[in-house]
Amino acid sequence: MSDIGRVQQGLTGQVAPPASRPNAGRAAAVLGTIASVASSAIPGAGGVIASAAGGAGGGGSELAQMRLMQQESNAMQLQYMQLQQSVQDDNRRFSTASNVLRAGHDTQKAAIQNIRS
Repeated sequence: MSDIGRVQQGLTGQVAPPASRPNAGRAAAVLGTIASVASSAIPGAGGVIASAAGGAGGGGSELAQMRLMQQESNAMQLQYMQLQQSVQDDNRRFSTASNVLRAGHDTQKAAIQNIRS
């Protein structure tokens, strides 16, 4: 069974008959192109996609690698969101402190101007 068939079986629980996949060679070519682009952008991703496109067997190791990459991506996204939250919290604290200091300065400035006039 090809990797595409294994993916279909994993997603739907059923395998599509070979006759219903007339563009399988074309899809492999597209995946090969994606693999070459991905290998330059994401280290390790190109090999996973290329092996899936080439139909290299391995008992689903390609799918396991893809799942691992997806889990790592999810973990990185979570870290990024936490970093964004931290930066937003720091920004709010800075803005609050700045507003308090500005209000105090404006009050002092108004008092000095009242004494001068």
